[in-house]
Amino acid sequence: MSGLPYTIVPERGKPVSILGFLGKKNEDKAGSVGNLSQQMMAEIRSNMQQDFGENPEKKSDLNCFCTELEEAMNEYVKRRQAPASEEGQTPQLQAVDAISIFHVSENHMEAYACILSPLNDGAEMTQEQFLEDMRYGGITFGIDYEAVSQLFSGQKYLRIVQVAQGTWPKDGKDGELEELYERRCEQPLELNEDELRGGLDFKNQNLLQPIHKGEIICRIKEPVMACDGKDVSGRSLPGKAGAAVRIPQGENTKVTEDGLLLLADISGTVRLVGEDFTVQRINMIETDIDASTGKLDFEGNLLIQGTIKEGASIGASGNIIIEGSIQGGTITAGGTIRVQGEIKGGSGIQIRAGRQLQCTIIEDAFAAAKEDICAEVIANSTVISEGGRIYALMGRGLIFGGEIKAYKSIYAKKIGNVSGCENSFMVGYAPELERQIAAVRTELENTQTICEKLRKNISDMQAAGMHRQRDKRELYGKLTEQRALYEDLKREKAKTLKELERQLYSTKSSMLFCEEIHPLTRVHIRGQELTIQSKESDCRIHISDDQILLK
Repeated sequence: MSGLPYTIVPERGKPVSILGFLGKKNEDKAGSVGNLSQQMMAEIRSNMQQDFGENPEKKSDLNCFCTELEEAMNEYVKRRQAPASEEGQTPQLQAVDAISIFHVSENHMEAYACILSPLNDGAEMTQEQFLEDMRYGGITFGIDYEAVSQLFSGQKYLRIVQVAQGTWPKDGKDGELEELYERRCEQPLELNEDELRGGLDFKNQNLLQPIHKGEIICRIKEPVMACDGKDVSGRSLPGKAGAAVRIPQGENTKVTEDGLLLLADISGTVRLVGEDFTVQRINMIETDIDASTGKLDFEGNLLIQGTIKEGASIGASGNIIIEGSIQGGTITAGGTIRVQGEIKGGSGIQIRAGRQLQCTIIEDAFAAAKEDICAEVIANSTVISEGGRIYALMGRGLIFGGEIKAYKSIYAKKIGNVSGCENSFMVGYAPELERQIAAVRTELENTQTICEKLRKNISDMQAAGMHRQRDKRELYGKLTEQRALYEDLKREKAKTLKELERQLYSTKSSMLFCEEIHPLTRVHIRGQELTIQSKESDCRIHISDDQILLK
């Protein structure tokens, strides 16, 4: 057992305290042991209620201490009774010195004490003896000397007091990262069909995060050390150490010597590879471009943060992202071209993309892409998707004027306007296939010409009997062999031509979808033409049984 002391104050309303009770003459009888113990415990509980109230944090410890005190109290009171010298005589009372009882909480973080008052002129408890008893009881840390002093400056008996408090360990804090760039994984620049048909505003994607060499990617905060604690017996309670943060150092980044910064080691764009920040090399132009810059050609991807003006000529083997607008010039990319601003300005704008073309407004320009094209507005322009679809579903979703061609389908919210401008659409347009067909047809015609010449030469030799002449037989044999080879080649070219024509006219999914269409609009699909001469809505222009239909 262990415990802690408090000052004792007689409970209000009690005319006689336990000390007065102990002075009564009739309390020296043997049968009064239980009554005396009960009276003392009653005063202890009364003082405890006054000092601690209904403190829920200490209730369990205090109740446990009271149970220990009840067990100790009876033994303490019994010690005052000396055995009777003769049978029938009343037992004599003897002096019992004051003692301190201690209690330590289950977690060994709090210690309490209660001093039992001396009986029959027993020795009083001194502060020095109390502290020594506490030390012998193993309570050596976190002692509240002020509480002990207050206890001995007043009524020190029959009062529970907390005399020691351990210190809880403080866990360390893990290191942290202050990241100045978003954790963006590499994403394809191309939009998928769901995004295109949903009218995704690609400008809000912000795929690229440009960075210059030496700029900070993230700040690194070191871990905070742990602080150990101790219980009331002085045993150490270790805190959990803070862990160093993992530094997400990827390719083309470096950590400063003090370990507090992660920097870009080259200029480029920041992206996440796995769990690490990586700086990817990219060609970057931070200014406007015009005729004075000359012709620019780049290997790989290109980021242009300015505007392209008249006279500029720019090419890249990869993707081109233009954060400004295109006001003139020629732009060619082996991959996708994305224009955050507008393609608008003067005549002569030429844009060619090896994959997709993405922009807000295309006006008075020529724009072609091997794959899909998407824009909010296409106005008075020639726009060609050689192998994909054309979408005008962002924002206003408007197409008017100019010439629009797509290999697959065309989607728009509105075509034409109330001014009656002419609109021309061609669906199922396949310039590459048409070029191949034209080339094969030319080859087939040349082969047929050669075959015809060989046939005529062979026929002339047969008519003159030259095929039987010894000196002409070798020539005749070569002509016959060549004719056979060219006949095979002709059949092969004819087969290829038929297959290409089949591909050209098999685009059954080629359609034009529009919520609202104005006259005058001409639509060509696989050789069929439809002219819209009145306003129509919910249009689905397509081919069925070799006829072009509006609905």
